[in-house]
This record gives sequence, C-alpha cells and structure tokens, in this order.
Amino acid sequence: MGEPIRFWLRALAAGLNPLDALARWIAVAGFLLGIAGITVKLVFHLPWLVVVVILMGILLAVITVGSYHEHKRLETEQEVAFAERLAEQQTQHQAALDAQQQASEKDRAAALNAQREDYEKKLTETTKPVPQFGLSLDVGREPGYGGVTAHYLRVSNPIGQPEYRVNVYLEMMDPREPRYTPPPPYDAKPQLGLPVPPKGSDRTAPSILIGPGQEKSWLLGYTSIGDDKKMHVSRFFSDRDISWELYSGESWRLSYRIACGVPASEVPFVVVIEPGGSEVTVRLVKD
Repeated sequence: MGEPIRFWLRALAAGLNPLDALARWIAVAGFLLGIAGITVKLVFHLPWLVVVVILMGILLAVITVGSYHEHKRLETEQEVAFAERLAEQQTQHQAALDAQQQASEKDRAAALNAQREDYEKKLTETTKPVPQFGLSLDVGREPGYGGVTAHYLRVSNPIGQPEYRVNVYLEMMDPREPRYTPPPPYDAKPQLGLPVPPKGSDRTAPSILIGPGQEKSWLLGYTSIGDDKKMHVSRFFSDRDISWELYSGESWRLSYRIACGVPASEVPFVVVIEPGGSEVTVRLVKD
C-alpha cells in the first residue's frame, strides 16, 4: 500500500509544478479583479455545487499532469537502467570472449611448444652418433662338462662415447632350420628374436650398462665333440639345453643385432658356425 500512495503523492507534486506559473497569473488576476470588486461578488454569488466542480476539475488536472510527468520519469529511469544493464552484459560478454581467446591462445601456444619439444627431442635422438662398439669372440671351458666349449661375444665401448644400456638379440638364421632335429619330446626349432644372456646371467636380464672404456660379455652358446666324433651345438638359437648335430660340410649363419636405445643405430653382426676339422669353428663376421 505504501508504494501506490507514494506514487500519487509524487504525481500530485509533479502536477503542481507546471501549474505554478498559471496559479501566479490567476492570483494576479484575482488581485486585480478584487480591487475592482468583481472577484468577491463572482465567488460569493456562485452556487456551491459549481465551486466544488471547479475545484475538482483543478484537482483532476493537477493529478493528470503529475501522473504524466511521473510516468515519464519512471520510464526514463527504466530506460537508463536497461541501458546500463545492457552495457554491463556486453562488457561481461566481451570479457568472457577475451578470456576465452586468451585461454585458446595459451592452449595453442602450449600445443606448439609441446610439438616443438617433441620434434627437437626426436631430432636430437636421430642425430645422435651411431655407437662404435668393438666386437670380438672369446671362448671358455665349462667346468664339469669336459670337452664343452663356451663361446662369448665381447662388446667394448671406446673412451669418448657415452654410457649405453646394451642388449643383444638373435634375429635370423640361415638355413632356417638345421638338418638335424632333436627327437621327441623336444620338438625344438630355432627361436628367432631370442635375447642373448649376459655372461653369468640368464635371458630374463639381457641388458648391461657399458660405460666408456668398459667391456662386457654375452654367452652365445656351446659347442662340443662327442666320443663318437660328432659335432654338437647348443644354446645358440634356443633357451633349452638341447643339442643339435652339425654335419660335415654344413654351415650355419646366425644374424644378431646390438640394441642400445638409440633409434636407427642398431649394430648388426653375424656369427658363422661350421665344422673345422677336429672342432667346431665359430667366427665373427661384421655385417
């Protein structure tokens, strides 16, 4: 109830303001006519009903004019408030767009930096020098096995090169299978891709760290001459204790690779196993 009353009071006040000048003119005219004795006679001789109608008309005119001005004022305030809200919304929207654009630019910059770092990393890896390892074969006798000879690959890392973690793998065999196949239940075939065990270790831990100026060895396999003068080979291409017979005139070519974690820089080499008169000959051929 308070707001409508305040509205009509404001409307009444607003309607009186425009009539101020008119009231002054009426007062001046009434003063002049009163001097002439006309006003008093006119007012006191009018019927009271006419006087009430005149006063009500004046009041209605005042309220109508005041309502019009109050309505215009409220309308103007609403338009100003709407314009301010619209400007604030536009400012917030622009700020959100700017923040989104900045975030997008940061994401693009981060993605470009990641691509650049990945490219530089790959470039660094591919431009690393190919390791230059020294390769040689060594032999040893297995205690308790009589005429069994162990054949080792020795890998040396020259001074001046970094430290490498080295693995040795059997890649290919020519021929694909030896002529002699162990009888059942072995059913053993050459295992290509087989990791070569380090000396004194097994195939579950095939890698060794080789520092500058160091040398490490891997066990390639065993050869032996039986009492029947037959030549036997084991462990070169199988992780089982199975012996293959090497026939006279037969030659096996085993292809290996040395992997050291440097892309496109694996070191291949070949081991040839062949009869050598009274013993099995194992020799190294660099690919």
